Amino acid sequence: MKENQKISIGNILSMGTISSLLAIIIYMTHVNMPVPVVDFLSMLGNATIPISMIVIGASLAFLPVKEIINEKKLYILIAIKLIVLPIILYLLVWRLPFNDFIKSLIVVSGALPSASMVVILSTEYEGDVKAASAGVFLTTLFSIITMPFMLNMLL
Repeated sequence: MKENQKISIGNILSMGTISSLLAIIIYMTHVNMPVPVVDFLSMLGNATIPISMIVIGASLAFLPVKEIINEKKLYILIAIKLIVLPIILYLLVWRLPFNDFIKSLIVVSGALPSASMVVILSTEYEGDVKAASAGVFLTTLFSIITMPFMLNMLL
């Protein structure tokens, strides 16, 4: 988001926010949706991951690999996201009165790479799409190394 851009009700009440609120209301009230609507929404939902990967790929296509690899600030953020955050979550969550499965789920969720939503939102709100794309790419790449260690810590 640009520094001089103000937050407006239109930004807060975007289609995504309204859709999420509507989905929560439908879920909480146990409204039965017609089968064609459910089928259509399922098909639409199944398309989100491939479409988000296309958005990330398109934004990465214009970045030189050297530029991504040489960005030292990203490595600090990656270390925080993939190593420090899961360890902090582990230390905090293991003191809570949840069963071990829920605790593990919270820690593993914190250890996952950055979601493609970061790129989509930075595109939508005119943020640094290059940095967001590089961050998603690198956290996904490094999670191949860090995720087994995090899972080993939990088992």
